[in-house]
Amino acid sequence: MYFHKEKHTHHCNRINLTIADIIGKYNSEIRGMYNYYRIATDISSKMGKYKYYHYSSMAATIARKEVSSITKVIKKYGIDVPRKHGTGTRKIIGVNYETKTGSKTMTYFNEPLIYMNQPKKWLKETNEIYYKKPLVIKRLENCRCELCGIQSSIPGDFAVHHIKKLKSLKDKYFKANIITPYWVQRMIELNRRTLIVCKKCHKDIHFGKEI
Repeated sequence: MYFHKEKHTHHCNRINLTIADIIGKYNSEIRGMYNYYRIATDISSKMGKYKYYHYSSMAATIARKEVSSITKVIKKYGIDVPRKHGTGTRKIIGVNYETKTGSKTMTYFNEPLIYMNQPKKWLKETNEIYYKKPLVIKRLENCRCELCGIQSSIPGDFAVHHIKKLKSLKDKYFKANIITPYWVQRMIELNRRTLIVCKKCHKDIHFGKEI
């Protein structure tokens, strides 16, 4: 659901994803939609409105994730891209990321919505990541707590615990020479800033219980 009663809305199930994964997920959807409908002669008018609400939904999801406003999100993550018509640039939400070949940029879908008489095979492009299912989504789909090991057939029984930097955990517990909770040990052991946890473990983490 991207809009309700002519107003855009955030996507609850994506709030716990990283910013890059949120953008990638939305890109995957609109690319698939465009690839399917691009053989329609009125593709531009039909998908123009959808793209507006879809992009606004992505911005609202990021804003909800960071407990911020859409204006602040655009200011923080807005990347200048050339306008399709005329001169100058406009800002589109995106992120910079590092690869073995150097720094690259991924922005929200920025292709023209034009008619084509056949579907297009999306390839890896210079300014965007060819979207693959994020590893964190695959881990969520395993329906297994990475702390206590409990399993369930219901994906909603699990959540993603996320931190900004692993280094901050090491500085807080290791350098201060204080007892290190098990969830901290697991994050460092896995070398990840995310941890798939059941509802009980997630609650215990936030309530400061030594697990």
